[in-house]
Amino acid sequence: MTVYNGFIRPLRNLIITAVAVLIGTLSAQPLFSQNISSLKQDISTDTLQVDAGGFKLYMLKKGNKKGLTVIMENGLCGTAHRWNKLDDSISVNHTVVTYDRAFVGKSEKGNPDRRAEIVSKELKTALNNAQISGPYVLIGYSLGGYYVKAFARSYPNEVKGILLIDPLNSAEFYREYKINFPENYELDISPLKDIKAEHPCYNEISFAVNETVYGNDSVPLRIPTYMLISSLAQDTASLLQSVKEYENGKSLDTGKLINGNIKLQKLWVKHQLKWASAFANVKTEVTNECTHGMHHERFDIIWRAFQKLMEEVAK
Repeated sequence: MTVYNGFIRPLRNLIITAVAVLIGTLSAQPLFSQNISSLKQDISTDTLQVDAGGFKLYMLKKGNKKGLTVIMENGLCGTAHRWNKLDDSISVNHTVVTYDRAFVGKSEKGNPDRRAEIVSKELKTALNNAQISGPYVLIGYSLGGYYVKAFARSYPNEVKGILLIDPLNSAEFYREYKINFPENYELDISPLKDIKAEHPCYNEISFAVNETVYGNDSVPLRIPTYMLISSLAQDTASLLQSVKEYENGKSLDTGKLINGNIKLQKLWVKHQLKWASAFANVKTEVTNECTHGMHHERFDIIWRAFQKLMEEVAK
């Protein structure tokens, strides 16, 4: 259950096939239903290339300068543009900053060490140089959730709230996954083995699949934090294994498609809730209405969570 962000192109057709099989064979409700914001207001956007400590980050700054500054950290190898209009909707009342991390998208190469403290320092340096001041509200999806926690730890007096969208799970989860489901784990990370050092995502991937270097993933206790957790966070391995068997002429194992990842899904939720229980300021919501790619599937769920967080921030 590696938290990918749709960047490995050779897997795209297999995953699409898996989803199509699930819908067509089982007549399940659509996995990708959306309720995109109907806001049609014109939003001013500044495109920036900002020094982050010897290299430049590509940033988009948009929205209403009278509200708070909302910083959005995407998932593994995710870019500034991949927020499915969530950034546009928030920018009606706030200033929103999205960006490409070092090596990714339109940003320049930076420090190959992608540990959270380094990434958060790069972001803060760029924000300072672009004269984008706080107070900040942080939104982190998947791997981005890990990074916004570090930003909050490093600059707690400048952060007013945190929204975690099915964030990178704890190192404990990945250790248990590896031990109890070794075949699934190996299938899950096997696509990453062929990625070469020159690949723009190589450094992020090298970090993300090595839970031994995660380190501290706490959040400051005084910062309101809202955490969305998917109980359908897909086990990529089970899906791909079933689809490969189907393409090779074997009968489709619908049981594997539906039930093959249930134990892993429960393990995912268990460890997310265990992490959250250590912090009195973290409120959680578990949803079974979308998979890990929440903001691409159910915009409305993310939007409601953001509004709940802002209610806490306003107190």
